[in-house]
Amino acid sequence: MKKLLIVPAICAILAGCTNVEDDKENETAWTCHGNVCTTKVVTIEGHKYVIMDGYHSGCIVHAASCECMNK
Repeated sequence: MKKLLIVPAICAILAGCTNVEDDKENETAWTCHGNVCTTKVVTIEGHKYVIMDGYHSGCIVHAASCECMNK
């Protein structure tokens, strides 16, 4: 009987939701892209970077909208 309860518990954990706040005016807000990927734009030392956080992955890249890219 315990084995039958493990499967639904694992499914509930894997299908869980994360509440993501999408606010264009707040630079610290995360934007959700599908079920497992979120991004946000941050400014570090005058440069804009896009931070991606996903399921077992993540990265940070220099944003194309940064002022230094348009020179």
